[in-house]
Amino acid sequence: MGAVCQRVDDMALSEQIQNDLGIFFNDADFGTWHTVAGRRLLVIVDTEQAKQDGLKDLNGNYNGDITVFAKQADLQGLRLEPEQAIIFDNAQYVIANVNPIDGIVELNLQQVRSR
Repeated sequence: MGAVCQRVDDMALSEQIQNDLGIFFNDADFGTWHTVAGRRLLVIVDTEQAKQDGLKDLNGNYNGDITVFAKQADLQGLRLEPEQAIIFDNAQYVIANVNPIDGIVELNLQQVRSR
């Protein structure tokens, strides 16, 4: 009986997390619109880290390594693997890490810098 209750609790938690994604991925609160691999998506950019690293230029574009959080459902069909090239807002990046967590994917992106 305990295993059945645990499974039901896990399903309820998973469903609640999916329902709560709309709270965070909301352009009135945390989310901002960006182009990720050719798709216009509502994502969350780790802006605190970006501010600390001075990664935004005067036009609001990111120009350094960033962490992006996206809904897993929005990324369906994209090849997202470490060392894979990806375009984020018309800038070339390489995926350093992909971390899926409960319907969200954390992407650590390293900008490709010309020499």
